[in-house]
Amino acid sequence: MTDLSLLQILLANLALLAGACLQGVAGYGIGTLAAPLLFLISPY
Repeated sequence: MTDLSLLQILLANLALLAGACLQGVAGYGIGTLAAPLLFLISPY
């Protein structure tokens, strides 16, 4: 497992929060918003 910096962990949590909020409002979001952002943060 790779070591993630504090900034990467915070960005990952922010991406998941945004995806969860979009999921609650519109019915989609975790797979369409959060997953690509998480890949950009840590592509391993």
